[in-house]
Amino acid sequence: ESTMADIISYLKRSSFSHLLLAITFFVSGLIVNLIQALLYYGLRPSSKYLYRKINYYVCYSLYCQLVFVAEWWASTDLILYIDKEDLKKYFGKEHGYLIMNHRYEVDWLMGWILCDRVNILGNCKTYAKKSIRYVPTMGWAWMFAESIFLERNWEKDKETIWRQIKELVNHPDPMW
Repeated sequence: ESTMADIISYLKRSSFSHLLLAITFFVSGLIVNLIQALLYYGLRPSSKYLYRKINYYVCYSLYCQLVFVAEWWASTDLILYIDKEDLKKYFGKEHGYLIMNHRYEVDWLMGWILCDRVNILGNCKTYAKKSIRYVPTMGWAWMFAESIFLERNWEKDKETIWRQIKELVNHPDPMW
């Protein structure tokens, strides 16, 4: 048992492992983006419902890699204090907003861990700077996942937010 723990510890510290994780994430992200583009332009015009159902799994396949890195690699844990009945009854069963004040660089990742635990990780949407939509892998994935991109100009952004919320309210599955 000690030998296995030593091997895992070595792998977590290894620069080669870090590089391998980064390359895997980037390459799989580009594959996800290609699949999303094909679905967006091929399926979405005829069935937005089916597009969104399939895109849940496509997004999940990318997002879960970052959740894995946080939970397994970095030994991050999320402790949620809530009544178990409320957790079963509400969390992941309806549309919702998870509001964070972005005090830390990885607070969004903690939100994703929560979303993964309530089985809606593939339906996470985000508010992000407009320029991020042009970044390969995550930016493109968010764009195809119907995230909301803002210019940080309230007069322009309030219309964008309103239009996108009206669009997402008809999402077939719970999304946050």
